[in-house]
Amino acid sequence: MPETETLGGRLRSLRLGAGLSQGMLAKRVGISTTYISFLENDHRQPSAHVLHRLAAHFGVHPADLRYGTAIHHARRTRLERRAAAQRRVLRLVKELFTGCPVGDTVRWESNVIRADDKHITTITIIREPGDQLLDPDSG
Repeated sequence: MPETETLGGRLRSLRLGAGLSQGMLAKRVGISTTYISFLENDHRQPSAHVLHRLAAHFGVHPADLRYGTAIHHARRTRLERRAAAQRRVLRLVKELFTGCPVGDTVRWESNVIRADDKHITTITIIREPGDQLLDPDSG
């Protein structure tokens, strides 16, 4: 996909690369030629429905068409890193719960701190042996 600065520029590059006129593209995706012109000249933004039809026609991801590939890939990378961190946390919590004898209590809480466009997840896990919680002689 061509990396131009605007949605209109990307749409025009895809259309010309496919050897289509504005009229031919408009007919194939079911919108008017005038609307294609408005989109290519950045006078309008497509609805989600039209964006998806255009992207499907050219075989590209709608986010790539709207924002360009660099932004879409950066977002995908960020989501992949977040998913990997969540998997690590789940493995840790699973190990903790697996090692608990019957009657133990495990409390945990997760907090997300946002600063400078970064997300920091803190997890507090407290394990209390069951015999300390249920000891009738205490208190």
